[in-house]
Amino acid sequence: MPNTNAPFGFVPYRGNGAAPTYELATRLIKSDNTTKIFQGDPVIPLSTGYITQMSAGGTVRCEGIFSGCKYLSISMKRTVWSNYWPGEGASSDVEAYLYSNPQMQFEVQSSDSGGAAAVAFTNIGEYVNIGYGIGLSGTPNGNTANGLSTASVNVATLAATVTHPFIVVGLIDSPPGAEGTDSTSATPEFNRVIVAFNNASSRTNGAGPTGIA
Repeated sequence: MPNTNAPFGFVPYRGNGAAPTYELATRLIKSDNTTKIFQGDPVIPLSTGYITQMSAGGTVRCEGIFSGCKYLSISMKRTVWSNYWPGEGASSDVEAYLYSNPQMQFEVQSSDSGGAAAVAFTNIGEYVNIGYGIGLSGTPNGNTANGLSTASVNVATLAATVTHPFIVVGLIDSPPGAEGTDSTSATPEFNRVIVAFNNASSRTNGAGPTGIA
């Protein structure tokens, strides 16, 4: 069964603590940050102490995976709970919730902008970077209709060097024939994989944070 190109961001797969929260951490988004942040987006720390969405191909350490936020809405005059930050509308700092436990693992779609490559079993243990949108086009950069991320891991960036924010730790291969489990057919691109943090704020990789600030 061919895999569908429909990136959905980083979804908790396993980790310490109990599902579905897995010991969410709290960080802040500055109220004038116009960059939208969607549920399932990787986020990075800023020098100001706030967080923002990680850029495609970024080499800054990951602060965690965005789960949602709350803020005091200027227009509605009340506290709003949302699974994404719309980039406007808050009267003060936005309280963000992140999956940041260093032992967390996530399910995510793989993407390839030019070929028919999947993440293979032999790629387990390699590092990988991210992109957004259908075919890594950057469009859409998140779905404002449901608040969900369109992030995926970029097959072309798979490497043995510790320069990317995530490490491949497994493939989604069951139940057989289910969406995203095909990694071996003639057109296996867009298969689903399991990744872990390479160098989250709460964890450094074994070789040191090479290439990741």
